Amino acid sequence: MLPAYLKRTEWVLAGLSRSEMLSRTKAAVSAHEFGPPELGSMVYMMSKDTYLADDVGHWYPHLMFLLPRTSAQEWGADLKGSPVFSDSTFLEPLTIFFVPVTRWSDGTLADVSSH
Repeated sequence: MLPAYLKRTEWVLAGLSRSEMLSRTKAAVSAHEFGPPELGSMVYMMSKDTYLADDVGHWYPHLMFLLPRTSAQEWGADLKGSPVFSDSTFLEPLTIFFVPVTRWSDGTLADVSSH
């Protein structure tokens, strides 16, 4: 996943428009330049300064497990009572599983009871 993120960062810094970046991303996925993540890929976002996305903003500390696109429900995500959330809406063949954790990176407690 890192090469795709680095390439998009180059495009942002070069001043490409959002529509041009979308077009280039679609082309890179079609050409298999941007592919699925390797099994075992994970990311952690545990800083109180984390900014998840424009439509979400600040969220809870969490781990993210990246897999080639898959059915979230088969992994127990997004089910009633499950602490695991998923997102497969990316152009890349990708599913991300989000697992909120109870502590920020500085060790203080984070209230994740509302999610």
